[in-house]
Amino acid sequence: MDGKKYGYLKFYKVFDIFDKYSYLKQGILYYDELDGCIESMKYIQNIVVKTKPDTETDLSYKTKDNVRLGAYSHAWGWTAYVDIYNSFETSFSRKTFDIKSLPKFIEMLEQAQVMINNKMVENGL
Repeated sequence: MDGKKYGYLKFYKVFDIFDKYSYLKQGILYYDELDGCIESMKYIQNIVVKTKPDTETDLSYKTKDNVRLGAYSHAWGWTAYVDIYNSFETSFSRKTFDIKSLPKFIEMLEQAQVMINNKMVENGL
C-alpha cells in the first residue's frame, strides 16, 4: 500500500470441520469499491431479476480481494450470493440468500458506506 489508511467492509464465513475445528474465510470490499458494488446490486435488483434467462446466468461484482457479490438464475428463479475467494486456495465459499432480501442487503451496504465515510472524515482521512 501507499501509506494511506483505507476503509473497508469485511465478509466472513466460518466452516465447521467434523464438529471439532473451525475454519474462517474472509474477504474485503474496499471503500472505493462500494459505489460500483452498490450500483451493480441495484442493477441486478431493478433489471436483471425481472428477466427469465433460457440458460443459467450469473452476474456479479468482483472486488480487488476477489469477493464476488451477485445473483444467479436457475429453473425456479434467481438467488443472491456473496462468494469469498482466497487466492491461496482454489475454491469459493458461497453464501446464498433469497433474492427478496437483496433490497435489505443493498441498504446494509449503503449504511456501511456512510459509517466508513463518517469514520474517515472523523479521523481526517
